[in-house]
Amino acid sequence: MPYLMYSKKIGTGTGWDVLNATYSGRNALFSPTISTVGGIAIKDNGTRLFVAGSASTNNKSRFYQWTFNTPYLIDEGLTYGGVIDFTPQLGTNGGRNDLWMSDDGTFLFATNFSSEIVVKMTMSTPWDITSASIVSTHNTSSDYAPVAVEFSADGLTMLVASFHDSFLTTNMDILEFTLSTPYTPPTNLFSSGATKIDIAEIDRGNGSEGVHDMKFGPGGTKLYVYARTVSDRIFEYDLSTPYDINTKTYAGTTGGLTGGGQWPENKFDIVNGHFYYSDANTRIYQQSF
Repeated sequence: MPYLMYSKKIGTGTGWDVLNATYSGRNALFSPTISTVGGIAIKDNGTRLFVAGSASTNNKSRFYQWTFNTPYLIDEGLTYGGVIDFTPQLGTNGGRNDLWMSDDGTFLFATNFSSEIVVKMTMSTPWDITSASIVSTHNTSSDYAPVAVEFSADGLTMLVASFHDSFLTTNMDILEFTLSTPYTPPTNLFSSGATKIDIAEIDRGNGSEGVHDMKFGPGGTKLYVYARTVSDRIFEYDLSTPYDINTKTYAGTTGGLTGGGQWPENKFDIVNGHFYYSDANTRIYQQSF
């Protein structure tokens, strides 16, 4: 059974405003099972944790799942639920893979930084990652290196972010796609007329190493972007039109995150007032609003 180590303190916060999140000391160590923790997805009721990562003994692309012993509380114990290996399809450097799941637990999307692809999967048993199978592979372009993917609740808006690329401007950009069929992106993402959304607050020329991850808030009224600009931070935006990041207004940024790293492995998820993020190594931290 995979080994985990826990650390525990208690903290409180308010609302869905990540600027009010406080680190409570809650975290879990996933070594030696996972050598690099990547993408994180958590079921809305706080009972399941899904992690993209590299296995400790190799550099494979694997997806793991655990059940929370106490809903939402990552330091109260996790029960291992299995692993699935997609290295032949995704390539290596699994710790840089992002992981996104639909609200009903049937669709799974992953990015691979090295292979420069976005992969769509379905789970025959909802919320059981070991039942996942690949449906389609979607190409980006040379040197784009996709690190994060996000969808609106209806599956008709898709966001893709890159960690670094000559394709991008001075500031970071996020590609926004409008899909005609839910959760069905074009095969070649760069031939589909995506809209480039400038993220002016994340300046690539001012010590930034780029976007790590991004998430919509509840109802699509917020966008959170995890990026490194001197230190790892969450940038928060209010959206006047739900899920339309063209309507964003900058709300602010957190201070440097406890345990934050500096690589595209850094990922996060926000679920019902709980904020979880990885540190580009083997630990996941939890904050509360």
